[in-house]
Amino acid sequence: MHDRLEALDDTAINGRGPLNGRDGAEAIVENRTRTGEHKMSKPFFQHAIRGEIVSQGSRRLYDWTESLAKKCENMARHAPLWFSLMTVAVLLAFAFASLTPSFQTNDDPQLMMIAAGKGACLAPDEHLVFTNVVIGQILRSLYIACPAISWYAAYLYLVQYLAQVAILYCSIASGYTRLRLGLYLLFFATVGTFLFNNLQFTTTASLAAQSGALMCLLALRKMMTVPACRVRWLLGGGVSLLVLASLIRLECFYVTSLLALPAATCLVGWPCRRAVLLPAIGTVSVCLAIVLGFAAYNDAYYERDPDWSRFLRYNKLRVKFNDYGWTSYSPRTAHVFKQIGWSQNDHEMIANWFYDDPELYSEARLQHVIAGFPWRGQQLTPKYWWSCVSTILRDRSLRPAMLLLPLFVYGMAPSRRNATVFMASAAGAAFLLGGIAAFNKLPPNRVYFPALTFPLALALLLARDQIILPRRRWAALTLRCLVRPGCWHRPAARSLFRPILVRTLVILAIIGFVSGTSQHYRRSHRMRIARHDLLQSLAALKSRDDQLYVVLAPGFPYEAISPFDNLNSFSNLHQLVMGWPQRTPIFAAIKQKFGISDVSRALHERPDVFFIGYPKFHAVLQKYVEEHQHVRVRFEVHYAGGHYYDVAGQFVPYGTAETAGRPSALRR
Repeated sequence: MHDRLEALDDTAINGRGPLNGRDGAEAIVENRTRTGEHKMSKPFFQHAIRGEIVSQGSRRLYDWTESLAKKCENMARHAPLWFSLMTVAVLLAFAFASLTPSFQTNDDPQLMMIAAGKGACLAPDEHLVFTNVVIGQILRSLYIACPAISWYAAYLYLVQYLAQVAILYCSIASGYTRLRLGLYLLFFATVGTFLFNNLQFTTTASLAAQSGALMCLLALRKMMTVPACRVRWLLGGGVSLLVLASLIRLECFYVTSLLALPAATCLVGWPCRRAVLLPAIGTVSVCLAIVLGFAAYNDAYYERDPDWSRFLRYNKLRVKFNDYGWTSYSPRTAHVFKQIGWSQNDHEMIANWFYDDPELYSEARLQHVIAGFPWRGQQLTPKYWWSCVSTILRDRSLRPAMLLLPLFVYGMAPSRRNATVFMASAAGAAFLLGGIAAFNKLPPNRVYFPALTFPLALALLLARDQIILPRRRWAALTLRCLVRPGCWHRPAARSLFRPILVRTLVILAIIGFVSGTSQHYRRSHRMRIARHDLLQSLAALKSRDDQLYVVLAPGFPYEAISPFDNLNSFSNLHQLVMGWPQRTPIFAAIKQKFGISDVSRALHERPDVFFIGYPKFHAVLQKYVEEHQHVRVRFEVHYAGGHYYDVAGQFVPYGTAETAGRPSALRR
């Protein structure tokens, strides 16, 4: 009877008979109670059976997880490319599910509107200005074929996915280890997630260029031990990513090339080997030929249109007044502006991105201001350089990556060559940013973040197989070193500090990981609120197709627009964006549709033209109208929400009965 009950217990618990799960447990209780072979109470025995079932379920889950992990590790060893494709896909899927991605700046939403033909553009257009016209033509065709999909964000995320796959592959191509995979996961959690959660075409181009450079470096390093024919596909993939980066933004290709040049020289160029040098020269030549060919096509495409050609020439001067912030009105510089008939308020207008008047803000006058005073020489002071350094040091987005840096440095394979490569890369990034700050201005976060985190990606390529901690008796070794101070210089004594050092670096990395993750979630929360408020404000405007809204780009939260928004809410919200799109044929087409020649005059003469956002600019525009049109105006608020941008209205002249009694076209 006892053997029979044990067989019944095993059948019920393991699910191999007609009774399993809860029914099996109850059958065991009834049988044992009826035969009197156990004296325990029925509830107690039920809890015991359930605990045994749960423990077996946990063991099965653990076994399944361990089996899956082994299969993944075997795939990483034998098929690293497929492993990289699957791993990055899982990571991005988790990031999409847990975060709310948004644009980092207002440039990308405006480019998306141009490509989609909504909001700031009347019809889909391929002129994305900063991005090669080849990509613009592809996006224009996609938006015409299927306007319901956000193709602009889709292509940027696809590029980020390919770049992350390339970086992970370069990390494990030399041999999969858990250390290398762990370092990449930390890199993705800090650098990769930041670029994903703060979508921007400049950072995406930089990431693509860096991944392409890593693939080329990996291929050239492998040529030292394997024939060149075996790494041709690696070189092809690296060149493809570099070309793709140049199409997204050409300047990012040049910046990354300068960053990778010191590393390439130290890693594969010294000492010179003919087997490596000739393929390297060929790869560089082919890559430059393709990149310069696409750049020449882009320039020729713009040059064949006189309006776009004039805009590009004008834009090179305009950036020095607002983007770079070179100029300033002061008693020392007032004579320069008086020579061209500018007042201090006129300079404030262009500094705040309003330069619509083609005569007052002509190319000749801008050129005169730039050439009339040594603007850059006056700004290059110790105070300026300290402000540049302090801006980078105070940037919270860089802190997680900097906390990871010591662990990545320690995780590199110990060799003089690797140390030289890493130091050359870090020094190259510092010198490059210093040069940009000297000739233009301190580059924004979207430029210096990829440049300063490139050494981390390079460290993944140089990672060691594993970190082995010595097993020694710490107490005895410490006592020996205290009794005999000369022992501190021996290898045995130095091994005492290695575990402490590694644990300290791991703790710093954990702090960086937690800090970066919390930043991403806080930003996602803020952007969800900002997006909800923006959509409510746009709905409250009740815009119509026959109305025009003048929007000052720095004073409107374009970055709150979702990357996956199909922009249907902007279909009737026709905008004149007072920012870099000024003077473009796209800007002129909107003015022509509404019959406007002067935006500042239309703001106080036309009942269908409204100004949105940025209340601080009202006084500057009022003074501008008074100085040049001899009309005193005040801003009449037609709609006001609870945000700085959530103010819409019109400029009305003083004391005219017609304008004072004019009904509002917006909801009060």
